Amino acid sequence: GVFSVSDVHVAMDSRTGLELAATVRVPLPDQDVVGHLEGYVVDDRSWHIGGSLDLPAWTPFPELTIDANVEASIGVYAGEPQFMLTVHDIVQWRPVETAYVNFNQLTISNAPAYQRACEDVVDPGHLWIHGWATAHLELKPANFYSIGAEGCFDVDDQDLEVSLEKSDPYHWDLGDVDLFEVGLRLNHDGETGEFNYGGTALGKIHMEDSDIA
Repeated sequence: GVFSVSDVHVAMDSRTGLELAATVRVPLPDQDVVGHLEGYVVDDRSWHIGGSLDLPAWTPFPELTIDANVEASIGVYAGEPQFMLTVHDIVQWRPVETAYVNFNQLTISNAPAYQRACEDVVDPGHLWIHGWATAHLELKPANFYSIGAEGCFDVDDQDLEVSLEKSDPYHWDLGDVDLFEVGLRLNHDGETGEFNYGGTALGKIHMEDSDIA
């Protein structure tokens, strides 16, 4: 068949009203696509339906793997319509054995934003986009470097925040310099059109007879 539905659960609850959950399976030649649905209806001012879909991995060439999980939801909460679409683990690109880049997550929504990068960017009820990625480079055994990038954009106000920071628990051995923390932050104010940026670093410089931290 085209698809099958299993694990169907329907319940009535005095607080959340009608509740529904089910698993949907779509057969493909190499691997089935499995999705999960859930939702509830209290009244016309409070209802929700959401689901997730595990997409089969695709490797268009050896260095690139696409293995995404999609989550989506739509509903009305206290009379306010909200939606959220999130894609997890989108792409892994490994150009060489000792280096790779992950595009970890992308979210589009008008629901309250919970991500750190969105705290000072997104106004209530606005449409926003959030994403984050990581890059990893190993130069020698037990010595690797990881950078995390996170960004949030308020589509309505055109406000933006992007941050880059060291995301591994080790110090970076750069010869005469050890770096423990590195960060860079960029902001754009949609009202004024101004860009602001700043950075932080914590490290140690090795001198001949002493260290300067």
